[in-house]
Amino acid sequence: MIGKPLPEAHLVDLQGVRLENRAFRSGKVILVFVTPNCNACKTEARFLNPLVKKRNNIDFIGVISFGDKKSSLEAAQALFPFKVFYDDDFRLALKLGITRVPIKIFLEDGIMKKAWGGATTEEGSKEEFLRWLDAI
Repeated sequence: MIGKPLPEAHLVDLQGVRLENRAFRSGKVILVFVTPNCNACKTEARFLNPLVKKRNNIDFIGVISFGDKKSSLEAAQALFPFKVFYDDDFRLALKLGITRVPIKIFLEDGIMKKAWGGATTEEGSKEEFLRWLDAI
């Protein structure tokens, strides 16, 4: 997975507008796989909130692959500090083998460079992620 291009995705917002694949094929992007009924995802959102505001040179994009599209996207608007899209037909999650959330995947020009599974809760993990983020 790491070092390979992100597979084709079909991500849509609450209005059904598809996110163009070029949105994550250019520049630095962190895909954050979440679901609104996941406590670990809410914890991750609180951790990422100041980083999303601070790092405007990185696009943070939320992806929901599980649950009801409409209710999940509606709930996500209030929970996550980044725009969230629904993974139609679970296409991207299936291609990446994602069965649990939260997961973060860093992309650079569409190439998967790094991935993290689970919420960033331990102080050591937080510090490591912040150091990594400062270095890119």
